[in-house]
Amino acid sequence: MLLDYALLLESSSCREGFISCVEQAVIEEYRNAFPEKREILSFTQGCEHCTFDLSSEEASEHEARIVFIWAITSTPDETRDSNYQKGYPIKEVCAGRLLDRGHFIPFSGGGRFGPNMYQQDRALNRGWSNEGRAFRSIELAATQSPDSLYFVKPHYVDNSAFPACIEVGALVNGILTTGVFRNRFDTPALSEGIDSEELLNILLPAMSSSDFGLLGEETAAVWLEEDRDAILVSLENVGHSSEDGFRDLDIVAILDDELVCYEVKTRYLLKTAGRLTLAGNLFKPKLGRSGRIVVTRQASQQYVEQRLRDILNTDPEYYEGVESRVVAVDLKSMLIQEFYCNDDGCVMKPVDSPHSCRDHAIQAMDRLRDYYLGRTPLTK
Repeated sequence: MLLDYALLLESSSCREGFISCVEQAVIEEYRNAFPEKREILSFTQGCEHCTFDLSSEEASEHEARIVFIWAITSTPDETRDSNYQKGYPIKEVCAGRLLDRGHFIPFSGGGRFGPNMYQQDRALNRGWSNEGRAFRSIELAATQSPDSLYFVKPHYVDNSAFPACIEVGALVNGILTTGVFRNRFDTPALSEGIDSEELLNILLPAMSSSDFGLLGEETAAVWLEEDRDAILVSLENVGHSSEDGFRDLDIVAILDDELVCYEVKTRYLLKTAGRLTLAGNLFKPKLGRSGRIVVTRQASQQYVEQRLRDILNTDPEYYEGVESRVVAVDLKSMLIQEFYCNDDGCVMKPVDSPHSCRDHAIQAMDRLRDYYLGRTPLTK
């Protein structure tokens, strides 16, 4: 539960009084959440002021962990101990998401190792997701302005030292900024029986760019089947390349008795996400180029022909090409739109107006929830 930091700051006469009030409120909240007998102590380590919960006989399965930590940021006075950091024990993956050896108080702000370290979601730690960007902006504001107050309140859902969320705050030049960021996406950290719509709302801000492609393609597939009455012939296996090194086409479908090849471009983090052109369309997707054999643009006839060889006979005596299109999926505005492509793979005019795709994205999440909650992670 987010404390009313603004009220606590307003009622405090100084920075020291503010952080003392916050610390007391956090300890009281923590004792109410975990009423078993706890051995809580406070200590300092460099610039870090730690409130720490030791394991006890009454909570033998309880891991020792940080309850609250704060610091006045400063420039690091020593080099990073990379060997120590690499040796800090963590899980590599949680619910299919890669983890980092994170710091509550960032090293760039004077933070050290030991109790200051924890298992941190990689997309959050590195700013790869929307939540990660917001988290990093608070962290950077404090570390780039030495003598700022920075604090972290971990939220726990079990007896482990692996926070489900982290609540962070920075008081920089008298301006207070706070935020709560999800750090775990496994079953104990999510509400029991969570539905696909709620899961979509939780995962979207926490997804990195590598995660959006699969959701976008599945959303496009649901839309093509339900709204366009298309018959899907194939759907790309994300991250998979065939033996000859070619990535599959995103979607191959039969539409109005014709074979159509689709490239799907998903946006959420881009600047154009959530925006429309003056004509009321989604912005035209940008297609990449392939350097295999020859340099050719995605969705061009040459590109498509090379990837259709496993599906149909592309001998020039019989094959004259197929229609190629692009589907733009905007997960910020929850709109989807189909575009024509010319033979060179240039995106041309829209097939029709944008359509709402929120229900399709929820259905896609329903199909993919096992993947997102227990998958082998993709790289960035």
